[in-house]
Formats: sequence, structure tokens, C-alpha cells
Amino acid sequence: MSSQKPSLFNLDPAPKVITFDCYGTLVQWYEVLLREIETTLVEHGVQDVDAPAILDSFSAQGRRLTAGKPHRLYKDILRSGFKAAFRERAVLLSEGDLNRIAASPITMEPHPDVPDALRRLREHYKLAVFTKSDNDLIAPTVARIGVPFDYVKTVKSTSVDASYNQTTFYEAWRLAIQRYGIYNPYTGRAAIKGLLPHGPNNVRDVLAAHILKQTGS
Repeated sequence: MSSQKPSLFNLDPAPKVITFDCYGTLVQWYEVLLREIETTLVEHGVQDVDAPAILDSFSAQGRRLTAGKPHRLYKDILRSGFKAAFRERAVLLSEGDLNRIAASPITMEPHPDVPDALRRLREHYKLAVFTKSDNDLIAPTVARIGVPFDYVKTVKSTSVDASYNQTTFYEAWRLAIQRYGIYNPYTGRAAIKGLLPHGPNNVRDVLAAHILKQTGS
């Protein structure tokens, strides 16, 4: 029996498109938001509040707001989510604070190993970003990566009912994982042996991290 490991570029069936989330997976989401939170706490003279705890609270608020109707723009979710997360710690933010934090995604740089890994992937596959962000918020962030994407799918902003809500966004990712990622022990097919199903955030992070590692990043 051959001991040669299967190559990501020699899969059966071969994927045509590799999909990624952007925030946290490709760009420095956590690093930038933690820096913004810490800056805000310093400006408000707060010393007894932990920045990661506020980010965790925002994540919970963000999930709640994303699931609600009518659909909210992601920049509004950032504003409302962080306002609530800070308020839980008795820190009241100004409009300037909220605007700065909500605009911070456009300043996010890629993780250092991401551009080269994406260039290698692009030699074999089309690249796509699936994101719950807004067009005007995600475009500068994707541009900072420096690698062209064939598709950038954002949440629909012209309807009260988003094209991807919390449920349908998960279904889209589950389909992508089923098609390209989860190993089937009965058929021996799919991209990643040992990868188990997770919630949508973990699925896309685990899949993308695996792909980047497999390409030598």
C-alpha cells in the first residue's frame, strides 16, 4: 500500500471553488477588534474590564442581532453589538467610539501567511469569500489581501429579508463542507480526513486553516 499522502491539489472529486470566510480566517479580525476595545477602555479610564470578555459579549450580541428581522446591515450590527457589550460592563460609548469600531474592519490586514497561500490555491481553483458583511465594508478588506477573488458573496442589502440569514448562511456552508470538506469513511472521499462538523464559524475557520496549512503556509 502506498504511503503517499493525498495532495490537496489531487482530490477526487476535484473541487472547483475554495470558499472562505474573511474576518478572522483571512484577515486579523480579533487582533484589530481587541486593539480597538483596549483603546476605548483606556480612553474611558476603565481598568477593571477585560477586552477579550467584551469581544465575547459582542459575539453573542452579534449572533442575536444577525438572527433578527428585519435584516440589519453589518455595520449596524457592529455598532449595536458593541454598544450592548460595553454597556454590560457599565461603559457607555459615544457615537465617535461606535463609528470608529464599526469602521475598523476596513483597516484589517491579512494574516502574514495568507496572501502567498491564496496565490498558490488560485493556480488550481477559483476563490470565493462568503461573508455576512456589507459590500462597502468588505471590499476594502478583501482588497488589502492583495489576491483577486473570483466571487465575493455578501448579505443582500436591498431587501428586508437577507439572502443569507443565520440559518441559510449555515446551510450554504454546510453544503460547501459536505461537498468538499467532510471525509466520508465509507466512500473514502472528500478533502479532509478527521474533520468533524462544527457550527458555521468553526467550520469555515477549521476548513480554511487546514487548506492554508496544507499549501505550505
